[in-house]
Amino acid sequence: MRGLFQISCVASIARAVRVQHADVTVGGYKCAEYQTARVYYPTTDGTYPLVSFAHGFHNGGSDAYACYETMISAVAAEGYVVIVSESSTFPLECPKESEDQLRSIEWLRTSEFADKIDFAKVGLLGHSMGGGASYHNAGQSDVVAEYNIGAVVALHPQTELFDSANPLVPIFYGTGSKDIVIFPSKVRKAYSATTGVPKVFSEIAGAVHDEPLCNCGTWKSPGSNRHTPYAIAMFDCHLKEDVNQCDKVYGSASDSLCSGPVLMTECVHENDPSADLVTV
Repeated sequence: MRGLFQISCVASIARAVRVQHADVTVGGYKCAEYQTARVYYPTTDGTYPLVSFAHGFHNGGSDAYACYETMISAVAAEGYVVIVSESSTFPLECPKESEDQLRSIEWLRTSEFADKIDFAKVGLLGHSMGGGASYHNAGQSDVVAEYNIGAVVALHPQTELFDSANPLVPIFYGTGSKDIVIFPSKVRKAYSATTGVPKVFSEIAGAVHDEPLCNCGTWKSPGSNRHTPYAIAMFDCHLKEDVNQCDKVYGSASDSLCSGPVLMTECVHENDPSADLVTV
């Protein structure tokens, strides 16, 4: 099944492109309830960086894309191919989601979408359980090398489900002061333990655990997707070498993460990339 849409939300007004999606069967997922995924891709010619998205505990199956549609489509509209695994073992958590996030990348290499992807520029994005999967993969040297991981965005990450290792690529930790599922202090602990790479910690005032989700079906999201433009900026900075987007993440201008319009209870960053080299 394919669909075509134009994104024009706040996160992507400036450079929105037309995006199409396709529902595909991947196979080989370890969280085996679903073996399917959705791929979002720009319709214009050219090759684009890849982002592999891993969903939260409650959002397997079609909810993996439906409940994150606002965020995922905004990322794709900024010039990314995004693959969303539907794999799940609900009602159980699945520590193998980190492997499924990588399986999505493997599948794309020989898929009909391969010629639209620059596999030298790959980012990982995840929420909750999927944020933990992304965090875990960021710390595996073999994974970073084999899949060319260049940046990671972990939103409200469940880090304790996965074996931890110091992230080896730039990483963005996003949380909210009213998250009572994964307490902000746990995300802050992961940030504090990260060394040697550009890193960001953003705690949005009043944000709950479902901040990255949008309305899906009859469920109404309490979130507002306030991290989305900064997640895009993180990928733009480290995958596209866009210095202006680096400033949006690491800078102090009126539209920047820590000094901009989104009210934070805490926002810090360290090991900022230089203007001459924004990738690692």
